[in-house]
Amino acid sequence: MICIALVFGISVAGLMAWWNFKPYTSKDVAFDITSDTTANVTIQLEKKRQDKVSCNLQVMNESYAIVGWKTVTFDATQGTGRQSIIQDFDVRTESLGVTGGATTCWVAG
Repeated sequence: MICIALVFGISVAGLMAWWNFKPYTSKDVAFDITSDTTANVTIQLEKKRQDKVSCNLQVMNESYAIVGWKTVTFDATQGTGRQSIIQDFDVRTESLGVTGGATTCWVAG
């Protein structure tokens, strides 16, 4: 009986770890308003080298309405292991933004 409970506990722990594992992590690094119609968003992405990862960037105004949006893609690279990329992107806006960053990322294709 104890053996069955132990196997069940290990299985549940392994399943929870698998559900929580992401093959990438993203983090907002910087945000800069460059004009009334442009913002610059800098993000850091850590991913497996062989994965192609896309991220949605958004810029919001003081009412937290989305005034700019862009999808960016980080291509797969040769080699194994993980790579960390810090990159900035210009995002066109329909009005003045006050904050922004990456909202969602996913492994693409």
